[in-house]
Amino acid sequence: MSVRTVELIELHCVDHCNNNCRWCNSHSPFAPDRTYDAEEYYPWLDALVRNRIGFSMLSISGGEPFLHPRIFEFCQKLRQRYAKRLMLSTNLFWLSEFDIEFHRPLFGLLHTLRVTVFPNMVRGLGGLERVQKLLERLKATSPHVYVDVRLAEEHFCRLEFTAEPLDVNQHCPCAESVNLLVDGRLARCAPGAYAHFSPHAIQEFRDSTDMFYDLRQPDADFWHWKYKWPMDACSHCTHFRQERSQWKVESGTRRRRELEARYNLNLGAQLEQDEPTPGILRRQNEALIVATPPEVRAKLPAACLHGNVYYMPRRQGLHARE
Repeated sequence: MSVRTVELIELHCVDHCNNNCRWCNSHSPFAPDRTYDAEEYYPWLDALVRNRIGFSMLSISGGEPFLHPRIFEFCQKLRQRYAKRLMLSTNLFWLSEFDIEFHRPLFGLLHTLRVTVFPNMVRGLGGLERVQKLLERLKATSPHVYVDVRLAEEHFCRLEFTAEPLDVNQHCPCAESVNLLVDGRLARCAPGAYAHFSPHAIQEFRDSTDMFYDLRQPDADFWHWKYKWPMDACSHCTHFRQERSQWKVESGTRRRRELEARYNLNLGAQLEQDEPTPGILRRQNEALIVATPPEVRAKLPAACLHGNVYYMPRRQGLHARE
C-alpha cells in the first residue's frame, strides 16, 4: 500500500513569545508560558506513520522557539526518531556573533531556518545593516541551512473574526498547513488550532466542525478532511482575504524583557555546565556573566540570579570587564 504524504506537520515547542504581534496566527500574545517536550508528540506522529500518512517535514514553531530552554534536544529527538527535514521559525531576537556560534549544533539539524524580520527586533539588534551582516555570517557558518528571510511588513495579514458569515471566494494559505497539538488533534490552520488562547476568536469560529481531525478517534477519512474547502470556520475569519498590513503591536501585557532575560539565563546556565570558565561574554545590549567567582558575585546586585550566573542589561549599570 502506498503512502500519501503531507508536505509538513507544524508543531509548537513553546506557546509563548517575546514579541506581541497583532494578528499573530498562533495568538501568542495571549498564550500562557508553555514549554513542550518532543516526547509529547511521539504518540501522534507514530499514529500518522502507522496509518500510512506520510510527512516530508516537521515545522517547529510557537511562540518563539528559541525561548525553549533545550531547543537543541527538542529538535534532535524529532530528527533522530523520524529522520525528516526540520524547519525552525524565529523572530531573531537572539541574533549575535556569539549566539550564531553557540547554536551551530542546532543549525546542523535543520533544513530550513525561517526568519521573520520585525522592525522592533531590528532596532534592538542595531539596525538592518547589522542584521543583514549577521545573517550572512550565519549562512557562511551553516551553509547547508536554507535561511528563508521574510519581512514582517510584507507578510503580515489582518486576522479578524466576524459573526456575520463572509463569502469565501479565494483560497487561504493558512489552510495548507497541518498543525499537531499534544492532545492528538490535527488542525487545518494555526488560527484555528490555537483559537482557545485568543479573546478575539468568536464562538462561531471556535465551534467549527471542520477544523480538527482527532488521531485518538480516527473515524473520518483523513484526506477528505485535509482537502475540504472552504471550512465552516473560514466564513467567520478574514485571513483568506490576505489583506496586507503594517506590523502592529497587540495591546496587553508585554513580556519581551522578561523572556529575553530568561533566554540569556538559560544560555548562561548551559555554558556554566558545559564550559565552567569564569569570564564575561560580550553581547550587544547586555552583559552575560558566566561562572563568576564568589568575590565578584558579592559585589553584584541580585538581579536575574540563576546559580552563579547573572544577567543584567547594561542600562542598569553592569558593564563588561576584561
